[in-house]
Amino acid sequence: AQLVARDRADAFLPGAGTAVLRHLESYRLESSGLLHYWTYDLRRVSGTTDVASGAWTGSPSIDGRSTRRTLRRRIHKRDGRVLDPDPEATGAQGNTELSQLEAGDYVEAIHEGWALPADSGQLVVDTTDLLPMRTSVREAEIRFVRPAALEMALWSHALLGSGRTTPRGPEVVTVWRLEDQQPRRMEEGVPPMESRVAISFGTDSYERIADSIGERLRTLDDDGVFMARWVREQIGEEPLPPAKQVARLVAAVGREIKKADPDGLSDFVASMGGGAQRETARHAIERGRGSRSWVIHRALRELGVPSRIAVSETRPFSADPRFPPHVGRFRRPLVLADIEGRSLWIDADVDGPPLPPGHISPELRGRQALLVTGEMIPVQGSHAAEADEIDM
Repeated sequence: AQLVARDRADAFLPGAGTAVLRHLESYRLESSGLLHYWTYDLRRVSGTTDVASGAWTGSPSIDGRSTRRTLRRRIHKRDGRVLDPDPEATGAQGNTELSQLEAGDYVEAIHEGWALPADSGQLVVDTTDLLPMRTSVREAEIRFVRPAALEMALWSHALLGSGRTTPRGPEVVTVWRLEDQQPRRMEEGVPPMESRVAISFGTDSYERIADSIGERLRTLDDDGVFMARWVREQIGEEPLPPAKQVARLVAAVGREIKKADPDGLSDFVASMGGGAQRETARHAIERGRGSRSWVIHRALRELGVPSRIAVSETRPFSADPRFPPHVGRFRRPLVLADIEGRSLWIDADVDGPPLPPGHISPELRGRQALLVTGEMIPVQGSHAAEADEIDM
């Protein structure tokens, strides 16, 4: 109430769309893996756009098992009234409990939450953006307490800086502060995760993610005779150079598997764990849907052509080496075949027929791809729009 009264007497940036008067976040990670956090937020909304969307304070994105509750959510009206909305008055459009919110009102919210690592034993947290569109901040503080012996990646936005880190016995405390920040110019050309004025921390690694992809591939593998017979039927008895055999094989997989499943070999599906074998290359062919990349990889083995599965990014990701590894970064499987001493990329899990060997989708060109060894390599290959050379 004192902050509201002070702002009414001397408004902070009177013309601001959403003015955050005070924002506090506290995260405490125990050595047992339990994360406890709470947030406090007091903001003034001025325009109709800000009433509709600026009142939502958000919550951290947690890759793990988490729960959250609202301790307080109040509306401070311009005439001095204080309203406590019914938390159960929810609706399909969201924020229905704030239906009495008007331009010039203040919203106060306190949230608390707990989280544990996911089944993989890893925990990754991305805090909310302090400066979304049309938002200014008078004062904000983020506090993160963690065991000093715990190895983890920690990233913070440039506006927050590196923070102030203080050892405290077996723990380390890092505090970031932001004061008197006006609305910023939105960074459209920056990867979304990196454009947030926030922090990210996590214990995951790309080596573990690569191991989970490798385990996923092992759950699909088989030693049956079906694939050997199927490959012979598709290639025929005519002697062909290896490159033309691969091209014929890719086209055959496209005819057999009408609907590709690009998520079947993604890091997200791989991190969900394995279990009993339910899918094989034969299963995908007989069903007419599944991972074309896996079927091609399995069929190339019958041809004696070495190949590897590489799972590529589909959109820009942070290039900062401090940014924590995230499950969900690598989503599009590709096949990397070794033919006569050169590498040949195969992009088959697309809508419609597979692309010809050596061609990749334009949105993947230059992206990073993860191998099961944990190595990252750039995706290379000709553009699908480039002309093919045909021998007459």
